[in-house]
Amino acid sequence: MIENAISGGSINYPAGWFFTGQNIWITGGNYMPIAHAEQVIVEGFTFIRLYCADGEGETEALISPAIGANLCRVTHNGLKVIDFDPGRLSQRDHTGCFLMYPFPGRMKDNRYTVNGQTYSHPYNISPKAYMHGVVRDAVFRVSLLESGRGQAVLTCFADFAHGSRLYELFPFENRFSVTYTLSPGRIRLTFTVEAKEPTPFGLAAHPYFTRLGGDGGVSVQVPAATRVLLGPDKLATGETVPAEGPYDLRQGRTLSGPPLDEVYTGREPGKKAVLRYAGIPFRTELDAGPSFSHFVVFTPPGESYFCVENQTCPPDAFNLHARGLRAHLLVADGVFTDWIEYAFVPEG
Repeated sequence: MIENAISGGSINYPAGWFFTGQNIWITGGNYMPIAHAEQVIVEGFTFIRLYCADGEGETEALISPAIGANLCRVTHNGLKVIDFDPGRLSQRDHTGCFLMYPFPGRMKDNRYTVNGQTYSHPYNISPKAYMHGVVRDAVFRVSLLESGRGQAVLTCFADFAHGSRLYELFPFENRFSVTYTLSPGRIRLTFTVEAKEPTPFGLAAHPYFTRLGGDGGVSVQVPAATRVLLGPDKLATGETVPAEGPYDLRQGRTLSGPPLDEVYTGREPGKKAVLRYAGIPFRTELDAGPSFSHFVVFTPPGESYFCVENQTCPPDAFNLHARGLRAHLLVADGVFTDWIEYAFVPEG
């Protein structure tokens, strides 16, 4: 259940506009985007549905504030670009596009150190690894739901307040919020950390992209020249090497090559990661603000999904920092904000 009441927005258009019956408003032969925001039940789950349409097509997002503010499904022109597994979602597990805060990736021995103080966690994956932060299964509260003039917007938040479960896991008093803004052919995730004390953190989104076009028909292009070396436990070692051979994704590579589970850094300024699909008339572009200096690319064989993740830091960043290694940790002392955007761009 979502903790607080949700009220939808209304759409007001000038006199002379009319509805075509295909969710498109037109006048004088021109298309005007429309948008809706509402609560729906899909496959037994309660979601906030954001919908937007214009003359190029329709885009829809399903978000679960009650399960970590997970962006569970994104559909563009009838094709599911990001999707969830109902069994995993019912277990509040890794699926859809879940948020990773305050530490993306794995954390060595379920411990992290800040300012000389070591904190420990119960494991959430295996006795040797705490993975992907603490908000994946948190209940977020909705603070804004509105639509109109070509976009639909949802904001929800989770508080790390004294006495709360989240504060026990990460004892820094702060509010973590995400705003999903859906407009024609794109969705932007804007993250905000409002800290009552200096709060170190890392941040990422973990989308499960569908393999539209099959393994040989999906191409992944990542604008990063450097790999972060990982140990056998998939924890960052603190070393980096050039991305070469099958690890070099700057020109694009299909999923039919060797499987990847890699961390990249050295993001080329102004460039986006790009996903292309054989026979699909659009590509997916992943853009992000300046804090997102890393990518994780995960292409497990035999699965229906693959992952390209914008991240602010490598795995185990807190412990790398404590060892005096460069870890790209961020610190919110007041208000921090940055964003990730997925855009669906026509091809050809």
